[in-house]
Amino acid sequence: MATKSKPAPDPILDEGPTITIEGHTYKIRRLGLQDVFRVVRILGNGISVLVGSGQFDPKTTKAKVDPGLVVQVLIASVQRHQEDLMELIADLLSVEREKLDDPERFPMTSILDLYETLANHQDLLDFLSRVE
Repeated sequence: MATKSKPAPDPILDEGPTITIEGHTYKIRRLGLQDVFRVVRILGNGISVLVGSGQFDPKTTKAKVDPGLVVQVLIASVQRHQEDLMELIADLLSVEREKLDDPERFPMTSILDLYETLANHQDLLDFLSRVE
């Protein structure tokens, strides 16, 4: 029988954040087990890019989940994981992947709002804090 050494975290009661882009409000779904591998691969790549460029030193960076750092990591991961990120965003917003290519619906700056919303997503923050 498995035992836990830490008390269980507070339950996540929020149904997920919403984001408004160009007058359309999207509800971002909860993150689940099906998202773990994709998110970890994207974040891991972004961290390796930042470490390789000297912008991130894991030895001196505080060991606390920081949504601002998550945004930087997501931006750094774009080069190698653009399509993974786009598919993840489309899935989270419940829109067809092709709709993200429409600049009238999703202008260039909307990616920053999306990354910030994802970086502050309660499920992602809970997962990262438990990993650390």
